[in-house]
Amino acid sequence: MRRQLDVGSVLTRVFQTYGNEAALILPLAVIVALIAAVLDALANEGLSSLLYTVIRLLVDSAAAMVFAGLVIEIVRRGRDGDPRTTLGEMLESVWPVLLNLIVVAILYGIGVAIGLVLLIVPGLILLTWWALIAPVIVVERRGIIESFGRSKQLVDGNGWMVFAVVVVIFLITALVSLLLVVFFAIFGGFVGSLVGIFIAGVILKPLGALAAPIMYYDLREIEAEDRAAQAAAAEHQAPPPAPAT
Repeated sequence: MRRQLDVGSVLTRVFQTYGNEAALILPLAVIVALIAAVLDALANEGLSSLLYTVIRLLVDSAAAMVFAGLVIEIVRRGRDGDPRTTLGEMLESVWPVLLNLIVVAILYGIGVAIGLVLLIVPGLILLTWWALIAPVIVVERRGIIESFGRSKQLVDGNGWMVFAVVVVIFLITALVSLLLVVFFAIFGGFVGSLVGIFIAGVILKPLGALAAPIMYYDLREIEAEDRAAQAAAAEHQAPPPAPAT
């Protein structure tokens, strides 16, 4: 029977990795959040509310995808038992595929948004199938279109497990974000709520970013186990060699 992704183990390692590497992850999250905020502000100048909303969605999606790509090196080195990585090494691993990550993030955001608007279920399915796109691009150097299919290939057979991880992280993020925004709004009004939104984004964005590569490497292991089992079964079923004459 095929091994299933362990949801509890994935979530535990997300928080463990976050705690162990917070000194590197949080400053990086601040930088990414600030860049996204500046781009959002520039997009807001002279644009209609609808167009600004679309651009902001795409900018935030691209920021999240790039951030997920950056933290992959942390997860990889942690699994290999290597010393802690540096920001320079993280940038080096992502830089060759940075444009691919941004383009994929835009396509991802459009696809999931359309799926959610038209009918919620297709959007959630795409959200699950494409959960591993960032590590697929960074680790396997897959092309833009190919990365969508490869992510789905890894998720197949473990869709409900991947979906469970995505949902749990979403619920945690939504709850903590709400609490932070309300807390800052009480003391700072509208400006305080904006500060709360920014802080929540910085603190919580790493959760989803770390979950993607952790699930990716686990599902790669399951894929390798499946291939080994299939090869063993094929060898067992192969007919014996014909006797020599």
